[in-house]
Amino acid sequence: WTEVFDNGERPTLDVIVKNDDEENPKEWMEGPLWMPSDEAFYFNTPIEGNLWKLSETSDGLQLWATQAGGINPEDYPNVAEPGSNGMVYDPKDPTMVYICQQGAKR
Repeated sequence: WTEVFDNGERPTLDVIVKNDDEENPKEWMEGPLWMPSDEAFYFNTPIEGNLWKLSETSDGLQLWATQAGGINPEDYPNVAEPGSNGMVYDPKDPTMVYICQQGAKR
């Protein structure tokens, strides 16, 4: 992961996160967000409804939140993308993340 950033290029999400987990593939990834406050890269999987954290300084790839779209995907099988999509941090409080909850439409 360090080599990806050290070459000066901006990598795409699929380069950073290998989508080769056959038991839990990440079919669709959105909302990449770099959090300077904890030197981590966050992204979401709208179909799964999960938020993920990728950090070189902690434990690599971690599940950060579930039901990130504000609803339980299992309760809404007809909703194509029950998770979240866009994310942004508050410049006045860089530890605060705002999440667009597509499932709850807020």
